[in-house]
Amino acid sequence: MTKQEFTVILAAIHAAYPNERISGDERAVKLWWNYMQHIEYSDARRALDKHIITNKFAPTIAEIAGRAKKNNRFANFLPRNYDMGKLEAALLTANGGKRLPGGGHNGKK
Repeated sequence: MTKQEFTVILAAIHAAYPNERISGDERAVKLWWNYMQHIEYSDARRALDKHIITNKFAPTIAEIAGRAKKNNRFANFLPRNYDMGKLEAALLTANGGKRLPGGGHNGKK
């Protein structure tokens, strides 16, 4: 999520729970941002909406992040930053630059 989307999340928490003590505390906001920035905005928003409907107290990071993770069917995959140029070059030069047997399609040419 972006910082702008994060501010929308904080504004929604404050609107639903006027006595919350996150948005007025700079350290709390930084802590929340540290954990929320890796979550997709749509997942966090869905998790917050469910929380607001079912809870009379403001959410914790764990309640939003945990519920957002459950909403994300790819949550068990960690993001990896591959250098696609290097990866492609390595694949093209595999096997000494010779074409792999079978043409690369399940052994069929």
